[in-house]
Amino acid sequence: MTFIERLNKIERIDQLIKLKATGNMIELSRKIKLSERQTWRYIDDLKNMGAEIEYSKELDSYVYKNDFYYSLGIAKKV
Repeated sequence: MTFIERLNKIERIDQLIKLKATGNMIELSRKIKLSERQTWRYIDDLKNMGAEIEYSKELDSYVYKNDFYYSLGIAKKV
């Protein structure tokens, strides 16, 4: 997987968390087309960036417990 593909996966996880639409770990892994182990690594990457993430049984989704903002900027040659 390329660096840009990895960043895009992190961005997708971030979007799903903000929408409170991740589901459980199995569902999240399926949504982003990764194994559960790989998905945990991406969650850990977000945590290392300062995100406080936990699973909410009530919402059936991973949620941010702090004001975390992730932004991916990609420059493209046109």
